[in-house]
Amino acid sequence: MKTYKQFILGAALLFSLFIIAACKTTPQEKGAYSVYIFEKKTPLSAELGNSSPKMTFSFAVLNPSDSAVRKIMYGNKDAKGYVSDTVYEYEEEYKAIKSELLKSASSNWTYEETSDIFYRTSRVLVINRNKDSYTGGAHGIHEGNYYVIDLNTMKQISMGDVFKPDSMSGLKKTITEVLRRDYNVPAGKELTTGGFFENDIKMPSVFYFSPEGMGFFWNQYEIAPYSMGAIKAEIPVSSLKDYMTSYGLSLFSGGN
Repeated sequence: MKTYKQFILGAALLFSLFIIAACKTTPQEKGAYSVYIFEKKTPLSAELGNSSPKMTFSFAVLNPSDSAVRKIMYGNKDAKGYVSDTVYEYEEEYKAIKSELLKSASSNWTYEETSDIFYRTSRVLVINRNKDSYTGGAHGIHEGNYYVIDLNTMKQISMGDVFKPDSMSGLKKTITEVLRRDYNVPAGKELTTGGFFENDIKMPSVFYFSPEGMGFFWNQYEIAPYSMGAIKAEIPVSSLKDYMTSYGLSLFSGGN
């Protein structure tokens, strides 16, 4: 009996150490923003022990102290609340198809998310956010995003704020010329010869500011196949100023 009790106590201790090692949270400071770090491994089947397939989570995300920036990134949550909800949703989905996954070669799922300050001036803050997940199939999925925030109003800036309503045709032409240059599509050739899905590129919903000017961003599969990755077109402000509103121009000059 004594030996059996010692075995049970030892097993309980090992299980506790496993839980501690599998789920870690670490606050770190990064400038004016803290970074919330969270790691966890969720086994699909407790019965299989260490040989069980797992869902692996990894987060290193900004936790802004300013409520307006938090709301833009996470709704009405802080980073910890957002991470907790995201992990819960994936775990529920993972366990809901347990029987199918145990028969699958794609039973180890992963989710990784990072966010960081990409660019900052006295007027504008740009946050870059990236999500990488694998939930079966031939490859995982990458989703990138940029938040461009006016530090005077603490509001997210939209394309409609930066560009005149009647400038979209000219702006699209300029962006298309940059894509041709960057992806080696000669003038006169259709964009589809360079791997793009369509010859008429749709305007992106994601953009960012940088020291060089502005970048326009499309995630995988938006305008090109997975093999081409995320697509970017980076353009100096000098090539865009004719299309920009006075407010858009002020964001680069530092004016109000």
